[in-house]
Amino acid sequence: MAKIRPTFILTLLIALLLFPSLVMPAMAQGNPTKTPKPTNTVRPSATPKPSLTPKPSLTPKPSITPVGFVPVPARADDFGGGGTILYMNPNAIRVMDASGKNDRVALSTGSFSSSQSKFLGDANTIIFKDVDGLYLTNLKGRKPEKLPDSETAYFYLLSPDRTKFIFVSRADSGVDFSLVAYDIAAKKQKELAKALPDKYPFLMGWIDEGKQFVAGEFKTPGNPTTDTTDIKVYNVTDGSSSPFEVTGLSRSFVRSPNGKFAFCGDGFIGLLDVKDGKETELLAFPEGEQCLEGPAWSPDGNYVIFGVGKYTEIPAREPYKLQVVNVETKEVTLIKKDDDQDRLSRLSGLDWIAAAP
Repeated sequence: MAKIRPTFILTLLIALLLFPSLVMPAMAQGNPTKTPKPTNTVRPSATPKPSLTPKPSLTPKPSITPVGFVPVPARADDFGGGGTILYMNPNAIRVMDASGKNDRVALSTGSFSSSQSKFLGDANTIIFKDVDGLYLTNLKGRKPEKLPDSETAYFYLLSPDRTKFIFVSRADSGVDFSLVAYDIAAKKQKELAKALPDKYPFLMGWIDEGKQFVAGEFKTPGNPTTDTTDIKVYNVTDGSSSPFEVTGLSRSFVRSPNGKFAFCGDGFIGLLDVKDGKETELLAFPEGEQCLEGPAWSPDGNYVIFGVGKYTEIPAREPYKLQVVNVETKEVTLIKKDDDQDRLSRLSGLDWIAAAP
């Protein structure tokens, strides 16, 4: 072991006294103490992110209701006695269930100028007028069949039992008219009466199921509701006629299955007593509206169906509604509204039959 000289020790002591800040770190570097490693600090558990608050559900926007739109209420299948309703638009004869279901085209009328459409004995057969006569059509696919000797038919009145009709026959001259009875099953006609010169036969209605009808005459040109005279009851069986002893009767009317009579008045639907001609207002229309179609009876005789709207000079542009009124409660139910997609056609045909196709 080497000896430490005294002079070195003396020099070291002097250095400690004079420069302690320089000597002590140097000595410490010779044998540094190890700094213990810090213990692992437990990491704090991650704070879970708050769950996303679900966005509030969007409130549905209210549907835009067209101005003047009236929703068609649901109806029971046996409404008015059930059955099938016939109506027309400019392009087709249409039918639907009394409940409003199964609204469909019965016959596209593109090649026909069809009008005055009615059911026959069932809901599968329809009679309608075209420019060259009367036609029958079967809804099960048969083509329309023209009734023989119906070319001169100008206007017709179907019997309540749907077996025959009366029509006004116009001669080739265009000024002479007569009353003709037509048996549908036999396809034969019989002239009942000739009109007087310058007189036009006015078919008013049947007073029973198919034996007797009422007709009058009015001068042409004229107004049948004010100028009708010489009103008679005609018997289809034997062709006889007799004066109809009812004063003031000037309306056409339709008979119900249970013997009631309805008519379209000036701004109202009315009931008629054919025994004394008394008229009773059933339903008044809003100001400016008129009866534009019908009326017709429901199969149970409790409702009258009709078309109501504002009259214009162009029937194809007259928006109107099909409605029914209960003859006891006077409650009105909307059957169908007119719209741009499915227009109704005025004075073209309206009917209601108990049978279903």
